[in-house]
Amino acid sequence: MSNTGGGFRIAKLIRRGVLFAAITIAAGTAIAGGGHHGLGRQGQITPPQLAAPGAATAASPAPDWVALIYNKIQDENDKILNAQGELADAQDRTTNLAGWMIGIGMVLILLFAGILFFAWRTVRASTEAARALPVLERAYVFLSRDVALLPPESLGSSSAVRMTFRVGFTNHGRTPAVVRWVNLNQQYLSEPPVGVYEDHERHGAGVVIGPGDSQVYSERELVIPRSEWEKAEAGDGGLFLHGRVVYEDIFSAQHETYFCWRYDVASRAFSVVGSESLNRHD
Repeated sequence: MSNTGGGFRIAKLIRRGVLFAAITIAAGTAIAGGGHHGLGRQGQITPPQLAAPGAATAASPAPDWVALIYNKIQDENDKILNAQGELADAQDRTTNLAGWMIGIGMVLILLFAGILFFAWRTVRASTEAARALPVLERAYVFLSRDVALLPPESLGSSSAVRMTFRVGFTNHGRTPAVVRWVNLNQQYLSEPPVGVYEDHERHGAGVVIGPGDSQVYSERELVIPRSEWEKAEAGDGGLFLHGRVVYEDIFSAQHETYFCWRYDVASRAFSVVGSESLNRHD
């Protein structure tokens, strides 16, 4: 807009200059013609209004030249105004085009941002699915529910009680588990065990338990004094089956399950000891 204002002022000054020059030329012509016909005998200039009207009109073409110059100036002025109008129209078209380009750019930016957002959500979902896969598909090995203790039919007069523990493990996961070792203890205790096991006490290494399958680990015989049996029967202490199983899943990750069950002599059944430290898994 500053360029347009500057051009308009220059054109205005040019028109004024041309008009001034035209008027000056016309005035000079009129004065020259009037002097030629108004010379007296003493050589003085007769004012234009004292000359004969007919002679002044015929000899002086000043009005025709002024009209011609004015028309030319008007034509130039019209051309300048037309050029300025075309320039303004061109600037409007440029502004409109810039606005359209900015709008299209904003739409493209929003579209690109949307694509990035959905791509980020897809990557995040894939990452979470990859993290969840080992949790969903891994093996989960626990002590089987069919664990049993076979007590003697009659104690008789024996000072010792001989019994058999039947122990097994079940894989509740979706993929196989490979047993690395088992720590297994069955004994009479006046209080629950502390749940600390040495890694060198390893048994059952290499046993594979398929998904949903159970594997009988062993039938283990236990002999305890008759007094301990009678204490357990009276509720003083108890017969405990406790330990842990360490296994590996198909993702080469190692897991372990701790267990501690107590045998109730009166009801002839096992129950899980209410301890999170003795019954836990990863």
